[in-house]
Amino acid sequence: SNSVSLVDEPDLYLHPPQAYSLAKLMAENNPNGQLVLATHSARFVQGLVEAAEDRLQLIRLERSKNSSSVHVADTSVFQRIKDDPVLKFTSIVEGLFYKSSVICEDANDCLLYRYAVEKVGRRGLDDETLWLSASGKYNFSKMIRTSMALSVRPVCVADFDLISQK
Repeated sequence: SNSVSLVDEPDLYLHPPQAYSLAKLMAENNPNGQLVLATHSARFVQGLVEAAEDRLQLIRLERSKNSSSVHVADTSVFQRIKDDPVLKFTSIVEGLFYKSSVICEDANDCLLYRYAVEKVGRRGLDDETLWLSASGKYNFSKMIRTSMALSVRPVCVADFDLISQK
């Protein structure tokens, strides 16, 4: 039967591996029905992507002081995330729960730039920003495209040698 289920934060109080498993289970056991879910868990979203990326519609709500906005993610992004190890095993999906993401060439660059931002007193940027390692400069473009497809504003911090690359 074609059913509709509304569930608010089914992953609440679950450990990340349990949230991932629950999302997969919910998606796999409801192939003809519609699930409307609210979550704050990247691992829950990753479980949905793993089990049902071809049926997934992700709507991201973003609130600021006096307004809210709605962003609908490009559904093709989920297949790209599932098929690409860099996208699948970074925390790029976690960006859904931040205002922006900073993408650096590697983890050490993330540490350096994040520390510098903290030292100059830009705490608001640090609190609402996800710092991601691209695992190499050649992954910048796909990380940026993926962030944008998820409606997350990316900022790219690259070394000067990127300019000399073709």
